[in-house]
Amino acid sequence: MGRVRPAGAGAGEAGPQRDGVLVLMAAAVASVLVVSLAVSWLARQLVPFALLLSLAAMAGAVTSRFRVLARRREFVARTAQLRHGGRFLAMSQEEFAQALAELCRRDGCASAELTGPAELLVTAPDGGRLLLRTVRQESRSPLGPAELGQLPETHHDHRTALVTAGRFTEAATARCTGAGIRTVDQRALSLWADGSGPPPWA
Repeated sequence: MGRVRPAGAGAGEAGPQRDGVLVLMAAAVASVLVVSLAVSWLARQLVPFALLLSLAAMAGAVTSRFRVLARRREFVARTAQLRHGGRFLAMSQEEFAQALAELCRRDGCASAELTGPAELLVTAPDGGRLLLRTVRQESRSPLGPAELGQLPETHHDHRTALVTAGRFTEAATARCTGAGIRTVDQRALSLWADGSGPPPWA
């Protein structure tokens, strides 16, 4: 005969299984609550941090803009002073070259790099290249061929011009013209500086 199963045995086995399921469910709910609380806490912490980062970025942008405007005002002030041609006469040769670089940048040159105390290489607004050599006038007499010294070499990839705050003699101008070099004297320089005359690359 088959063995009779004691009454209530199935119920006794189901009890521990239900308890295990309940424990797992409670653990899952607790995990979800812990994760939710952690996410909520992190969100509360990150919002002020993000606001601080945004404010710092805005402050940096404003500061950078003020610096750009300040440099622009300084540049405009310097180039405005150069409109008076007589100021060039009091400059050293290096100061004169720096002043010419400022004028080139004012008039839209992409670059104006000093390649020596008396020379600068300019990239004109049209993309052409121009070598400017300054010639200092030591006396009130016009610059003659002897004062020009050795003329800069002309290259196919850029034009060349001699610039002075004084004057050239006809012989000096003819020597430069024969070598393919443009001359910019006091009058042409003053007109360029005050905006009423063409720049050397025009």
